[in-house]
Amino acid sequence: MIKNIILADRHQLFMDALGPLLEKNHDYCVCGMCPDEKELFSALHDIKANVVILDAFFSGNGEAVLKKIHERFPECLVIMLGETRDTDFLYRIYKTGISGFVLKTSGFSTLEKALKVVLEGGQYIEPVLIPSLKDMIDKAGKKHDPDEQLLTRREMEILVMVSKGLYNKEIASNLNIKEKTVKNHMTNLFKKINVEDRIQAAVFAVKNGYVDPD
Repeated sequence: MIKNIILADRHQLFMDALGPLLEKNHDYCVCGMCPDEKELFSALHDIKANVVILDAFFSGNGEAVLKKIHERFPECLVIMLGETRDTDFLYRIYKTGISGFVLKTSGFSTLEKALKVVLEGGQYIEPVLIPSLKDMIDKAGKKHDPDEQLLTRREMEILVMVSKGLYNKEIASNLNIKEKTVKNHMTNLFKKINVEDRIQAAVFAVKNGYVDPD
């Protein structure tokens, strides 16, 4: 099924370049390129968008725009593009329920991966940014004290892949198992390490030495 995407960015030239790249994937249709907030919400009203790719500083405050999208169009997923690595900002948009955050300095393949992850129902934060969230999540009381011996070898393998940003189909392919099996392992894994989502799982993996934070 074709997924409708709206681009919302301060820079028209950026959108003009990104739109055709996205549409090389015939599963995606770029249905709007919006340079300001008025055009964005008009497009969201007229188009049933699956994803908005939102500039972090859109209309001077991408965070505020993100909240408005969630309030008015809760079914719409949002991937934010930005250059900031500010811990407080990343934590706030994480708590707001951002579907994905990709650095504008990253390659197009990273955005493609983020789209696949969020359209499968997951969250995508670039692994390099996970350590920046760690302290804030811990300070908020999301500390984990699991019994690591409870993790099976397969669960450890999946934890490492999740922390590297792989989505379920990629994990299934790498392990030569069914995607449904991956989902079952994920459910058990999250319960064992006391986390609620992929981001917290990645934080756990970094904190406990399963992956190199670099």
